[in-house]
Amino acid sequence: VVVSDYTPGSIYQITCSEPLNIREAPGTSARRISEAVKGQLVRCEGVEVDAAGNTWLKISAYMCAVEDGHKYIE
Repeated sequence: VVVSDYTPGSIYQITCSEPLNIREAPGTSARRISEAVKGQLVRCEGVEVDAAGNTWLKISAYMCAVEDGHKYIE
């Protein structure tokens, strides 16, 4: 389990140059429902870690914040 530095209630900015998928649940196999782009602000409603150890932020759905050591949201 990765210790998260994301705090529910805080606002973060997308820093990944590629669009990030927003999914129904944490995990890349969950259905994609939208995407977020660099510069977009998101409010963290919760944080979860998937079976692969990737950190996911819950916004209104889920987006991967950290994957394989790469941080996409700061």
